[in-house]
Amino acid sequence: MIMGNNSVYARLKDYKLKYDINVLNSNENGLANYEQALPKYANDDGIIVTGLSSKKYTNMLNKLYEQNPNIVQVQAINEGAEYLFASKHNEKTASEMAAEFLYKNSSILSDICDCDAFLPLEVPAAPKTGYKPADVKRWNDAFF
Repeated sequence: MIMGNNSVYARLKDYKLKYDINVLNSNENGLANYEQALPKYANDDGIIVTGLSSKKYTNMLNKLYEQNPNIVQVQAINEGAEYLFASKHNEKTASEMAAEFLYKNSSILSDICDCDAFLPLEVPAAPKTGYKPADVKRWNDAFF
């Protein structure tokens, strides 16, 4: 995501855009880190956040929204927080593709990770609508 942001910024920097990336570790004092870092962006034209989907961040995001309603959530959406708009993948499609990939590649994955307990070794999981294979080759080529 950061590489994509940097690429867009490189093309738009002549428009005198201010651009700042602040990557915080949510595992270490996550909420406190965000509460300290995000208010400095309250007067900016817009704020893009990701990874704040946990309910513990809702109040903080809503306070920030009161100061600046131009908050965009990307990928990990906090459904309880206020925001201008959100952009994320289709969870159903992504889950189906991941399950199909794991099913078709279980022997390969078991060689490289200790995850046998999570691999479907007998039959694929099928939702009530039935098993619908995704275009895994295209997906696999694009991401791996």
